[in-house]
Amino acid sequence: MAVTCNPQFRMDTKLTGGGAGLGLRTLIFDEYDRTTPLYDANSTLPVTKLASDELAITGGTDTIDLTAVENPAEGAIDLTGLKIRVLILGNPGTNAITVDKGASNGYELNGADAIIVPAGGTIAIDFADALADVSGTVKTLDVTGTAADVLNYIFVAG
Repeated sequence: MAVTCNPQFRMDTKLTGGGAGLGLRTLIFDEYDRTTPLYDANSTLPVTKLASDELAITGGTDTIDLTAVENPAEGAIDLTGLKIRVLILGNPGTNAITVDKGASNGYELNGADAIIVPAGGTIAIDFADALADVSGTVKTLDVTGTAADVLNYIFVAG
């Protein structure tokens, strides 16, 4: 199965209003538009696998093992020997969810800091080549929320 990823990060913000004597004014901020190069098996930073799943957090904590994650088309896949290049974390719930290096065989996504996905929020990160290869000793992410929270995730690796 071939994987192609074209992460795009853009924000267009429009502020409309006016003050006393200023009349109606529209300001548009569109300076942030970063379209990264296409990632695929032949790119400088290749990607070859995609994992995507919905993790139902049980008991307030759960663990994602990057050597046994789900791919919608292939079932369980192993990311050993690959780096996470792009990640999307979505939280459809009403409580914040924390994703951190696993306590055992932990994989660092954000250095020593956890990533907190706010209630109703989504976080997307293009790591490029910054992270370590997944291995037997560097493979787990601990996920903390409250019982019955759900974390939607996509990992693109190569």
